[in-house]
Amino acid sequence: MTPDPITAAVDTSLPELIDLMVEYDVSGLPVLDLGGRLVGVVTEADLVAHQAYPNSTRPRLTALGDLLRGHRNRWWQKAAGLTAGDIMTSPAHTSSMDEPLHTAAARMLTLGVKRLPVVDRDGELVGIISRRDLLRLFHRTDAALTSDVQALLTDPLRTPDEHGVTLTCVANGVAYLAGWTHTPADADAIETAVRHVPGIIDVRAGIGHRDDPHGAEQST
Repeated sequence: MTPDPITAAVDTSLPELIDLMVEYDVSGLPVLDLGGRLVGVVTEADLVAHQAYPNSTRPRLTALGDLLRGHRNRWWQKAAGLTAGDIMTSPAHTSSMDEPLHTAAARMLTLGVKRLPVVDRDGELVGIISRRDLLRLFHRTDAALTSDVQALLTDPLRTPDEHGVTLTCVANGVAYLAGWTHTPADADAIETAVRHVPGIIDVRAGIGHRDDPHGAEQST
């Protein structure tokens, strides 16, 4: 994550929001209330609403249609706002400090957001993670990935207690594994752990199972 992100207050004006985004080259700002608690997020899209609806009004027929359907266009509503509190998306989707990277990435895609504010156990804002941050982590050399996978395979806290799986090589982000585990479940656990190494795009495994019920070692 990017620690200590640039933030806005609920009463930050639109011109000030634009100045902050341009000055710090960011496309979104966490919004904090007077107590410093995270209450929402303002994005470039929220500000563009003023360009889409410059007069904060709509054609009469469109407005009448909305009235009959019982709702208003949310972008039109944002266009009428004057502060961060008026136009922000609330509540904000957040991530925790210990959330796995692949989970955060999946949530960004599912929610259609470009960033997630990161909060600690007390709910205090400590950083922000963006799609660009994730891309930096996945943009890694095969040598760096080899080091990380080898470290994982020898870590008893992240792999089964006993196994003989080794890394053959990493080529273009693909990890090639060989060796044995006692059960297919152990092999699956190791493959899953390797897939979650940032930068690994696929795993090819030839892993035998020593505890085969027929007494023969089999390969996945």
